Amino acid sequence: MRKLLRKHSCNLVIQTEDREQIVNALRKAAAHCDLRDLLTHGQWWKLDPDRGTIEVRRDKRRRGEKRFAKVTLAKIDRAESELADLEVELDKLSRRIRRKDARAGR
Repeated sequence: MRKLLRKHSCNLVIQTEDREQIVNALRKAAAHCDLRDLLTHGQWWKLDPDRGTIEVRRDKRRRGEKRFAKVTLAKIDRAESELADLEVELDKLSRRIRRKDARAGR
């Protein structure tokens, strides 16, 4: 992520502080995006409404991952909430960078 930002920063006025905030926000989002991919692309194996869990079978495994993962509804709700917060944070950063860009005449 940092490498991509450095590569394209010539097109934008991105200060180191802004770049680090973007990288940190994207890092926070990664686990939630992985959960979303698991739920979207995995096979829903077992649903337990009493416990509020879904057991999902992964189609593809990364090193160290088990074939099956139990996901709680609370974890899904938490991921949704945190991704919404990160969206707001990234939007604020984007606006700030665009304002700096406009001031620089780009």
